Amino acid sequence: MKFIGVPSRSLLECQLTCKKWSSLAQSRFYKCVILKKSRQLNLLIDLDAHTKGLVHHIMFDYTTRDVNTFTIITSLRKIALYFTEINSIYTNFSFQDEVWQAVKIQRSEGRFAKLHVIPFKPAAKYDDIVQYNDMAWNLQDTLRELEVYDANPVPAQNTERLSHFTNVDTVYFKLRDFNNVYTVDQQIKKARSVRSVDVVCVGFTNDTYHTPVTLNRNAQVLSYIKQLDVRRFLYDRNIYSYVMQVFPNLNKISLTPRKIPEARDVQPLSTDVAIQFTKYLLRISLLYVTYIPFEDLEQVLMEFYDNKRIIKDLDIQYTHDSEKIRYSSYLSIWTYIKDKINIEVNYGKESPRFILPRIGMIEQNGDDFQHIKMDMGFDVDVDVLEILANQGDQDDDLLSNFLSKCPNLKTIYIARTLLRTFGTGLEEKKIPFLQEMELNTLLVYDSFLFDMSSHLNFIDKFAINTCRLSDETKDNVSINMPDTKFTSITYSDSIHINSLYLKLSTVEDNTTRWFVGNRGDYDTCTENEYQNSLRDKDILSLFIQCKQVDCVSFSIYGFNLVIKTNSK
Repeated sequence: MKFIGVPSRSLLECQLTCKKWSSLAQSRFYKCVILKKSRQLNLLIDLDAHTKGLVHHIMFDYTTRDVNTFTIITSLRKIALYFTEINSIYTNFSFQDEVWQAVKIQRSEGRFAKLHVIPFKPAAKYDDIVQYNDMAWNLQDTLRELEVYDANPVPAQNTERLSHFTNVDTVYFKLRDFNNVYTVDQQIKKARSVRSVDVVCVGFTNDTYHTPVTLNRNAQVLSYIKQLDVRRFLYDRNIYSYVMQVFPNLNKISLTPRKIPEARDVQPLSTDVAIQFTKYLLRISLLYVTYIPFEDLEQVLMEFYDNKRIIKDLDIQYTHDSEKIRYSSYLSIWTYIKDKINIEVNYGKESPRFILPRIGMIEQNGDDFQHIKMDMGFDVDVDVLEILANQGDQDDDLLSNFLSKCPNLKTIYIARTLLRTFGTGLEEKKIPFLQEMELNTLLVYDSFLFDMSSHLNFIDKFAINTCRLSDETKDNVSINMPDTKFTSITYSDSIHINSLYLKLSTVEDNTTRWFVGNRGDYDTCTENEYQNSLRDKDILSLFIQCKQVDCVSFSIYGFNLVIKTNSK
C-alpha cells in the first residue's frame, strides 16, 4: 500500500487547481495518507469534509516528542468521528498500545464500523499480547488481518476462536515454539474466510536444526488457502510434506529457514519426497523457497518439470561450498513472474559431473524456452582443468544437444564452465536467429566457436566476457565464426593494455580490414602493423572472422572503445 504525506500548506491551492477535487485521480491520491504531526490531522479533517469520505487508510508517523497518550486518544477520537470510511490504521512502531486503547474505546461507542487493519507490535510481550487479543476480539466482525501468538496460553488461541472472525483473510502466526507450526491447520480449519497464512518463528534460540516431529494425526487439508509464508523456521524435513498436504491449492508460497544448517545437522529429504515437493512447487505461480536438501542431484533435477506449466525464461546457477564439507547439497527455487524461474543448485562434497545443466524442464519442455541463463560455477583455472583430466565429451554436455531441445530460444548466457566441442546434436539444422549470446568466464576452444558458427546464421548481440580462448595466448585472441552474421560483437576482459589491434575478415564481402584503437578513438592500420602487435604483451591483438558485423566493442579494464566497421 502506497502512502502519501499530508502537506501542511497549500491544501486550498491544490484544491483550486483541480477542476474536480473528487475526481478519481484525487481520490486515489488521498486514499492513503501519512500524518507526521498532530496538527496535520485538522487540515486533513477540513479536506475530507469537502471530499465525502476520501481517506480510507491513515498512518501515524508522529515523532516521540509530539506523542503522548492524550494526543493519540484525541487523534483517534477525531478520526472515528470524521472519517467514517476508515479501513486501516498504521503506526511507525512506537505507540501501538495507545492506538489499541483508543480503538477499543471508540469501538465500544459504535464507531470504526469498517475498520479492517490495526497496527501490530513487534516483539510483543505477554501483556501486549493479552491487550491485543482483547482489542481484536472487539473487532471480530470487521478485521481482515489478525495476529495469533503461541505465547498466550489463554483461550484466545483455541481452535474455535478464529471462526468468529468472519471477515479475516490474512492470519499472522507468531510462534516461539517451532512445533506449533504443525498446529496451523487445526487453528484455521473453521476460518473459511482466510486466504493467506503468514508464519514467523520468533523464538530466541540459536539452534538451526530441529528434531523431526511425527504427527499423530492426519493434517487438515485447507484447499481455500491461496498464499503461505513461513519464515525463520528451524530445519525439519517434515515441514515439506506438511505443506504439501495442508495447502494443495496455493498460488504463492515462501519458505525461508532461519539459517542454512550445516551438513552434520541435516537429514536430507528422500529423493522421492524431494521430487514430489519440486513438482508441487511448479504448480504454484509465485514461489520463493530457499532450502530444499536432497540426496541425488541428477535425479531430482531430471524430474523437475511440469507439462502443464509454460516456462519461457530459465536462470540456473550452480554454487558450491568452498570448504566442500560444511553444507549438504540443496536447491533454492524462486519465481517473480509466472513464466520465469530461478534455480540455484548448491552442492557440497561432490561437484556436478556435467558441464551444462541437465534438467527435466529442458528435456521435456524445451520448446517453451526463449531465454536461458546458466552459470555452472566452475573455476576456469582449477575446476575446468580437472574436468578435462577426468572426463571426455558426453553428448548431454554439448551445446548443440542443448540447443536442439530449445528451438525457440532467443537469448542464451553461459558462465563458468568449459566449451570444448559444439557437437552434432543439431545435425544439418541451422538456427536462423539469436537475439543475444553471452559467454562469461569460460574456457572456450577455438574449434568450438568455428563448429558453432556452421549452425548459427545470425546473432544480433554476441559478447565474450573474461574468457580464456584455449588456442591463443591471453594477449592474442581469435574468434573464428565464418558462417555467422552479427550486428555487434563485444569483447571484455580485466587485463591491462596500452592499445589494441583488430584484424577483421568478413566473408560476405570477402574483405579484410585492420584497425588500431587507443582509449576513446580508433583508426585503420596496415597488416604489418597488426602483425607487429602480436609480439607486444602490452597490446591486445584480436582476430575476428565472420560473415558480417556492424560494430565491435571493447571493455577492457577501463579501456572502452566501439569500432564501427563500415565507417572508416
